[in-house]
Amino acid sequence: LPFPPAPPRGFPPPPLLSPSPSELAPEEFFALPKPNQAELVWQALFVDRAPISEATRGVVTVLVELGLADQLKAKNLIGIREWFSQQDPVKHAEKVFAKAGIRYAVMTNIPFDAAEAAHWKPEKKEYSKRFRSALRIDPLVKGDWETVCVALTAAGFPTTAEGARSYLADWVETMKPEYLMASTPHDFAFDDDPLAAFAACSCIVSTSKKVDMSIPGAFGVKAHEGGCKGTELSTSPDAVRNGTGREGQRGRK
Repeated sequence: LPFPPAPPRGFPPPPLLSPSPSELAPEEFFALPKPNQAELVWQALFVDRAPISEATRGVVTVLVELGLADQLKAKNLIGIREWFSQQDPVKHAEKVFAKAGIRYAVMTNIPFDAAEAAHWKPEKKEYSKRFRSALRIDPLVKGDWETVCVALTAAGFPTTAEGARSYLADWVETMKPEYLMASTPHDFAFDDDPLAAFAACSCIVSTSKKVDMSIPGAFGVKAHEGGCKGTELSTSPDAVRNGTGREGQRGRK
């Protein structure tokens, strides 16, 4: 592989990366079109500097495995882009999965986001069986009832706990997900409305039990020395509000 050699012993490490080659402020950088952002990153990480970090070496490995070693050596971003633009997406995905030795990947989808929901309804788009779905329920877990109610109303479901259960069941039937999931920050806890929180979790657990589906993640995760500990939900408002209870496990059915 065309990895750059490690610096000899006694020599100082390479200089730290600057924010961007043109000294753009973050908001200016992210305002650029994606191709322009990519060009700046390529210039900074593969042209101005040797790709010796773990992340850039990973890019090198992928490009070499795909047969782009010559373009990589020449630092020819245009040639690399042209090659990718000529690939059939389905065949390319099959090639990548075969080389990686992976049977399938689970992609998270959130039906409470109208932009994502449009890929499933009113007419579901067909995708390779290499890609399976997981149904994200972050708004329910966070108690974001405004987002939940907008989604329920748009789909014709009542804005109630029963409506939310029916909505999830409908999406489970549509997506055929591998599991339900949600992501929360390390200091997440049900603080504002314990009864609403309990209703949301009741809705989630009820749906998962009906379809025999696991729920990866932990509710009320708190950071502690020696790791993170989750808590089981309790009907006690104080327990829900304070995030107390017995230590939980992830992926519980």
